Amino acid sequence: MSRHMRWDGAKWQAFKVVARDVVMSSQMWTDLLHVAGDATIGGNLIAAGAVTADKVVASKELSAKVAKFDETVVSKLRAEGAVISGDLIAENLVGKTIRGSTVQASGTKTMVEMTAHPSKGPAVTFYSGMAVGTTNAASVVRLSPDGVVGSFRGTSSKDFSVSWEQLVASPYYRAASGSTYVELQKDTMTKMPLGADTSVRGSQIKVAGGKSLLVPKAGRYRVTGWVCATSNTWDTTVQVALLRGDAQDANWGDLYGYAIAPVGAYATPQFTGLIDITTADRVSLGVKSNGRSIVRDYRFEVEFVCPL
Repeated sequence: MSRHMRWDGAKWQAFKVVARDVVMSSQMWTDLLHVAGDATIGGNLIAAGAVTADKVVASKELSAKVAKFDETVVSKLRAEGAVISGDLIAENLVGKTIRGSTVQASGTKTMVEMTAHPSKGPAVTFYSGMAVGTTNAASVVRLSPDGVVGSFRGTSSKDFSVSWEQLVASPYYRAASGSTYVELQKDTMTKMPLGADTSVRGSQIKVAGGKSLLVPKAGRYRVTGWVCATSNTWDTTVQVALLRGDAQDANWGDLYGYAIAPVGAYATPQFTGLIDITTADRVSLGVKSNGRSIVRDYRFEVEFVCPL
């Protein structure tokens, strides 16, 4: 048993050491830490700023905890105006608003591009038949606030430009000759000349060969024909007819009309009705007389009603 002695000024006295009798100075703590070696330090014994990054060794356990924290934070990341430089690769990108001047979605030989040009405005462009590794496309169709424009490599005859107003409006062609003079040969069907209708609806129906019409889409059309002709012989019959293709007379079930007038009077035959017209059909306004007649005025109208 260890005994502790102390001098009381006259002689040595035995005593027992208890915790309250021990006073720890700062120097004593320093000496203890220097000799601690690999001992475990408990409590709040690390001074502020005493441990720096170069003194920390990351164990597997620490790395695992940091990785778990990183996964949790990234799943709820808010950019708050951050800028990501370089390429951002993501399997799914979800957001309420995505801003940018150009957005592209590319396939093997196709691409869709959305742009917002400062002066030209927004547009969506579809590319198809693209050569690998290039931006050259066999066909390009562009949608803009003005309408739709299409261009096709090697087939310029298919190129087109259509305004939204034209796309929304139903085709409606109207030709009115006004005062004219077309002399008819007896018993011969004559096709009346037709000019282009430059109105928004009329321009969708094209004039072919100056005497026939081509509709832009197959459908049921309301067709009206009217002719005013003077007769130079007695009991002259004037016929007006809808002609298809190269036909020289109206088909049974199509549209036609007759009128009779005495010498010097006007015969005004007409027809109107609904017929089916395909994009392969050419339709014309034909006039025939069994005597000597002269066409002085005529009208021809073709209006889209509904698809087939």
